[in-house]
Amino acid sequence: MPYRNGQLVNWKVKVRGLRPLLTEDNSDKNAIKVGKKFYKILTSSLYKRYFKEFDDLDEFQDVEGLEHFNDVLNRLYDYCDENLIWIDFK
Repeated sequence: MPYRNGQLVNWKVKVRGLRPLLTEDNSDKNAIKVGKKFYKILTSSLYKRYFKEFDDLDEFQDVEGLEHFNDVLNRLYDYCDENLIWIDFK
């Protein structure tokens, strides 16, 4: 189990499969493509129940570029931290 703020935490779920999507390509075109793939993973039957309260989830599907993608990704990190969802970026 991973730690948060020095405390051992019992995370609800570990989300996998996002790390390979993050590459060195910082183009808006790639950010749009990756946003759609993030959406597909997070709404899959495996993870969808953990993200039903994440109001910004649909924005991954409608990402307009790198800056927008990064903004939605930051909100995802905050949501996951608040809801004990571990994003595995190994």
